[in-house]
Amino acid sequence: MPDFSASIPQSMKLKFNFSVSNLFLCNKILFDIKSFCYIKYNIFLCNRTFKVQLKFNFILKNRWVHTLYSPLY
Repeated sequence: MPDFSASIPQSMKLKFNFSVSNLFLCNKILFDIKSFCYIKYNIFLCNRTFKVQLKFNFILKNRWVHTLYSPLY
């Protein structure tokens, strides 16, 4: 599977992860993010140090792109 996360600016990754880590949302919620159309939220895991691991689908120009984000350090 290609790594699409390489084309996403680091500042956007941090901004997105920071936002999600402060929301504590349940599964399958759609986010509206400036640079993306929508994100279908699949998995959200959070430990006691609030590092997050996200697995979600990007919808970019009607294309689904599946990617996995590493924890936010």
